[in-house]
Amino acid sequence: MLNKQGWQLSKQNFSLITSFQLLQLALCKEGQGVIFYPEQMGDIEPTLVRAYEHLGPVMTLPVWLVCHQELRTSLRVRRVFDFIATELSDNFY
Repeated sequence: MLNKQGWQLSKQNFSLITSFQLLQLALCKEGQGVIFYPEQMGDIEPTLVRAYEHLGPVMTLPVWLVCHQELRTSLRVRRVFDFIATELSDNFY
């Protein structure tokens, strides 16, 4: 993903690679790595700083909101769904 954005990286650039996000986070807190982490979560962690922020976001992910079929038959469920959808769109976009 980074190479598509013009970086010249290979596995040799990384001494440790793990998909275990808790280990990634612990390493980052100790200043030993980088992590792809949701901005809202990273911003509240005082030991983390954004890396290469001037380059813009590395990736964006869609947010999906799904609901049970009761959405079509229950006005209460529909109102709650609409509220959640509005709040998510106001806070993520």
